[in-house]
Amino acid sequence: MNKYYITARLIPAVLTSIPACTAYYYFLAPLISSSTSHIYWLHPAENIGLMTGIVFLVMQINRYISKELFEKIYFKDELEMPTTNYLMEINTYYTLEIKRAIRNKIKKDFEIDLSNQPQDGTHELSARKNIKMAVSQIRVFLKGNAMIYRHNMEYGFFRNLIGGCVPALVVSLIMVLLFKTFQINTTMFWISLGLSVIYSVPIILSRTIINKYGSYYAKILFEQYLETKKLL
Repeated sequence: MNKYYITARLIPAVLTSIPACTAYYYFLAPLISSSTSHIYWLHPAENIGLMTGIVFLVMQINRYISKELFEKIYFKDELEMPTTNYLMEINTYYTLEIKRAIRNKIKKDFEIDLSNQPQDGTHELSARKNIKMAVSQIRVFLKGNAMIYRHNMEYGFFRNLIGGCVPALVVSLIMVLLFKTFQINTTMFWISLGLSVIYSVPIILSRTIINKYGSYYAKILFEQYLETKKLL
């Protein structure tokens, strides 16, 4: 339960578990309560326990969807992450001098030579894989860096929030249908409809958001790396 766990995983899970907890309260809880009506003290405990379980289940689902769906689609399993793209020869985000300084430091620290590698056509995939390996070493080397830790939390928060919006949107749309036809409740119908709109926005803007915070993280990672002393 460290700061990263709370900020990047637990808070997105709480925010995106609202539809699931609402569905439990209106549709599942009455069935459970009726079957355990003779055990009065059990009702508060079972509701708290099951809703807590829902939050932790949503947490795992959020992380899986965000990594296996959004990151793999947008970043091709890290091969097209900003941390990789910025060191490609064709990318102009950094000047040639800065890229050369980063590559030279990587060669000294990790014995991974990223210079003089063809980075176009059939050789592009190989170049990206080498950069990906080098970046993974940089992350390990800078583990504990406060600035990188903070930006990693920000990226993790938005990534997991976007991942969680997918099941949250599905459950919200199901509740719209149920409150309209099965268990008529005008107030909850409009609330569910509003939640559907709210959860759809991060999904629609997912590429922009993930790229933006991924770029922030990449920039800080390389800046902090260049400021560190080489490995002994």
